[in-house]
Amino acid sequence: MDLLPVEDAVKALLELARPVTGDERTSLDQSFGRTSAEDVFAQIDVPSFDNSAMDGFAGCHEDVSEGMSYSVSDRIPAGRIGQPLRKNSLARIFTGAAIPESADTVIVQEDVEFSSGTARIKKLPKKYSNVRRRGHDITSGSKVVSKGEFLSSAAVALLASIGETSVKVKTPLTVAIFSTGDELVLPGEALKSAQSYNSNRFLIYGLLRSMGLNVIDLGIVPDDYSQTLAMLLQAGEVADVVISSGGVSVGEEDHVKAAVRALGSINIWKVAMKPGKPFLLGEINGKPLLGLPGNPVSTFVSFFVFAKPFLKATQGLKEVASNELYGVSSFDFQAGSRREYLRGRHRAEKGETLIEKYAHQGSSVLSSLKWANCLAIVDAAQQIKIGDPIKFIELN
Repeated sequence: MDLLPVEDAVKALLELARPVTGDERTSLDQSFGRTSAEDVFAQIDVPSFDNSAMDGFAGCHEDVSEGMSYSVSDRIPAGRIGQPLRKNSLARIFTGAAIPESADTVIVQEDVEFSSGTARIKKLPKKYSNVRRRGHDITSGSKVVSKGEFLSSAAVALLASIGETSVKVKTPLTVAIFSTGDELVLPGEALKSAQSYNSNRFLIYGLLRSMGLNVIDLGIVPDDYSQTLAMLLQAGEVADVVISSGGVSVGEEDHVKAAVRALGSINIWKVAMKPGKPFLLGEINGKPLLGLPGNPVSTFVSFFVFAKPFLKATQGLKEVASNELYGVSSFDFQAGSRREYLRGRHRAEKGETLIEKYAHQGSSVLSSLKWANCLAIVDAAQQIKIGDPIKFIELN
């Protein structure tokens, strides 16, 4: 079987994704990380009144002059409505407080000498300075959240700012996960000869939870065909999507591929990328299965490149693809016959985005994932020199 190009694999994945149709209404404090199931429109202006952006003195611009002194006729803290501004006077005002009637400008307190109820204007700003006008952030009737939008903390805060107490969200996917391998044990158990702790369980679990998904951890299945078959059947019964790690390569002890074929079908297998070539997309009893490679870095890269956009699309999100950005390479690199995803770190230097490469790029070097904040992309056979532009995607 020829290796499938990454773009073709992603396209096929998204075409096979079947978005969830269920939804539910939840309180704002429970909506973080969920997918909005509705368009939400503001019923009020934000702010709902003209207010001061600074601590200072409110006045009518045409009535005051720089270098002159004026009586201070009122003191207006946030949360209180002041009296209409008297002509040829100023009102002491604080950040967030409502601009009094007849005032249109706020002079910051640093530009005013204030003593014994009198204020002298040392520097007069332009008319309307330091005034946040009604609706300058959100106007009534405008859309603040779209159907299919990921509800970040900023999006939820925006809903709160217009007075919403709840939002309709997509029912979260339930994802069943399991790992394969006789060599795997859980932390806390004694390691025997030739055994390793199962880090992939925690890696995949954390990635799924960060997407707001429900996770069912089915543990570890030995390298045995019949037990792998039973595990897949169980996973398909309890979850919307199944994710496995390990067992999808071509070794004699890799049984996931054969078990998936026995229960359903295989749509994608083996992609032209490094690490992560043996990624698998299949279906078991009508449920999608994402088979990730067993090496931790391969697991992560496959999840980020394939599983994450597939799960986003299945969850009903509109924006699913990672944005490819460009930086400047700080290293030389020659890619092989497959596209390579290098663990990297981007940082700003002299107005440019500089991309560093982790020294050890082996697919089992889990420490590189903790260090990295991006994946640098080098296409098949591409040669990168120091100073060349290089594509990358942020790890977020």
